[in-house]
Amino acid sequence: MSTNKQDIDDIVIEANAELAQEGAAIDWNDAPVTGSGEGFTQRATSTAEDRVAIYSTHTWEESIVPVYMLKTHMKQKWTLDNDVPSEYVGKPAWSLKQEGQPSRGTFKCVFHASSEARQDVLNAGLEGLTCNKSNIPTEFDVQRHASMKHPERYKALESFRRGRAEADSRDTMTELLKQLVDAKVTPKTKGSTK
Repeated sequence: MSTNKQDIDDIVIEANAELAQEGAAIDWNDAPVTGSGEGFTQRATSTAEDRVAIYSTHTWEESIVPVYMLKTHMKQKWTLDNDVPSEYVGKPAWSLKQEGQPSRGTFKCVFHASSEARQDVLNAGLEGLTCNKSNIPTEFDVQRHASMKHPERYKALESFRRGRAEADSRDTMTELLKQLVDAKVTPKTKGSTK
């Protein structure tokens, strides 16, 4: 069996990941990139043993990434664009050790089978979609999740809701006008003395 540069890089990255999980400081800027070098390409698929668990240093949520992406993830830093508190900005975004408990929300995706919005989903004719996401931290994140993960169906749901609100508003105005006519009340106009 011959060993090429890609195999060697994979071994070094996996060894670095194991060392980092044991507490060793790894300089990910000097770590090899899988498939780097002339004539080598990145692996298109990964097997289970080619993956490693990393943790967000903001939420401590686990994320499973292919080994060849480990260097890229470990070099990422939090920025103001990441919607994190300012104390995180400039610090590493990922860790190989889970140093805290994951922060879990209790809100459900609007397309979740037991969501409060499920009746709207059914009335809009979108019953074919269900989403199991049930740990969303805020109502804002629910809307963001739905618009990012289910964009077309979320647009359809929002269109249905807008149409229903407009119809309710028209019905209310019609009822008010009917009450005015039935009461034979004439509205006063500007300058009227009656």
